[in-house]
Amino acid sequence: MKVYVASPFGGEEENLEYARLCLADSIDRGEVPFAPHLLYPQVLDDSDEEDRGTGMELAREWIDSCDLLVLYVDRGVSDGMVAEAEEANLLGIPVEHRNLWGRTL
Repeated sequence: MKVYVASPFGGEEENLEYARLCLADSIDRGEVPFAPHLLYPQVLDDSDEEDRGTGMELAREWIDSCDLLVLYVDRGVSDGMVAEAEEANLLGIPVEHRNLWGRTL
């Protein structure tokens, strides 16, 4: 199952580590995850409004190719995650909430 992984990012190191945990959790579940917020900031400047917008737009383009969108919510739900969930709902793609409390790298 192809899964779009969404978690808070905002460039904070704690969020980056959390996103890695989310990706690992999805892999452990036998899913084929895609976490665009781990990919696009490597080539786009997340602190630049235009680059950030481009990254978010590119990420949303992937939603319709996934079977499920998962919101990992231990660290809260960002505006970007809300927008991704709304896009998935419009496309008829299921949205699931997950927690990882207690998990380590």
